[in-house]
Amino acid sequence: MSVKSALRPLYVHWPLSPHAALRRALAGCATVADVGCGTRSPLRLALPRARVIGLDRHAPLGRMLTRAGWPGAFLVGDALRLPLADRSVDGAVASHVIEHVSREDGLRLIAELERVARRASVVVTPNGFLPQRPRDGNPWQEHLSGWTAADLQALGYRVSGSKGWRSLRREYAEPVVRPAFLGEAVAELSQLVTAARPGWCFQLVAVKRLR
Repeated sequence: MSVKSALRPLYVHWPLSPHAALRRALAGCATVADVGCGTRSPLRLALPRARVIGLDRHAPLGRMLTRAGWPGAFLVGDALRLPLADRSVDGAVASHVIEHVSREDGLRLIAELERVARRASVVVTPNGFLPQRPRDGNPWQEHLSGWTAADLQALGYRVSGSKGWRSLRREYAEPVVRPAFLGEAVAELSQLVTAARPGWCFQLVAVKRLR
């Protein structure tokens, strides 16, 4: 077992981790739509008791999630036209999705989250525009827009920060300081300083309570 794997359970429960931020944002949510879930959704660790509905446009992902032990349902669909009824889930989350579409489509995506959720809409995104190139032949990984705390606050969201000091990470949230394990430690520990200042953080966690 790697050091990272061994420390993950502790990190997930650290009050300043992104997982803890999601738990606070989705408190009281028994059903959660994970829009653009991908294969590494943080919700599986953050909300182990919730019924999570994964949604992604990439159909083969469903089989991959099944093999990986995904505990919830999976739907194939467009994030801009979610295949869910109005107010059909307690919470709706788009984690690292809106930066992959234009500003106009990002606003449409946020509106869709608010349409399907009863209690909370949550958006997780890098702080500002972060250039990111496609990797492994996947064109959807490119970043097309950037969002600031002020942008999301103007839409009625309460914004906090995570993943530490903004300048300590680059595309794909990779640490600038090397070796990588040291860079991760430095970036995460910097969260002790940046937690109350989302504008300083690498990542924004925006929450809108709908009731």
